[in-house]
Amino acid sequence: MLLWALNPENPYAYYVLLRWVCCAAFAYLAFQALAQGKRDWVWVGDTVEGIMSLLDAPDDKVIGEVFNLGTGISTSVLELAEIISNLMGKPKKLNFMTERFGQVQNHISSTEKLFSATGFKAKMPLNEGLKRTIEWYDMNKEWWKNQIWLKKVPVRLKKNKIIYW
Repeated sequence: MLLWALNPENPYAYYVLLRWVCCAAFAYLAFQALAQGKRDWVWVGDTVEGIMSLLDAPDDKVIGEVFNLGTGISTSVLELAEIISNLMGKPKKLNFMTERFGQVQNHISSTEKLFSATGFKAKMPLNEGLKRTIEWYDMNKEWWKNQIWLKKVPVRLKKNKIIYW
């Protein structure tokens, strides 16, 4: 069995974008965004529940199969930044960057197969998951304050050009 979990959105995972956006908003820093990139954001609790549903499923429904675990809903990085800014009551400060070579525009999971095999469907609404994530970052500033220097990461583009995200 192979499981693809798409972009876990949670307060504990080391997922760069959410960490970066929340830290940037708390610290009044600008952050870079892709105007059109969309992702399927899934709450960590839903990810765990989805994994458990596969482990509890009859073997004949899951052995040798590949499943996507997500919400089946894509949200742009720009929309995500707007939601976070609104939830935090902060103005959004965006720097739009050149897209990386080979950047996939839309990551979205097809969840029908997992539902058919296990009855699992992600439940956490994006806004509520982000609200909980922001609360976690607010309560754990000592954890992320030392990572602000990571706000600029070198990315190699076509023809070996390097930009800083």
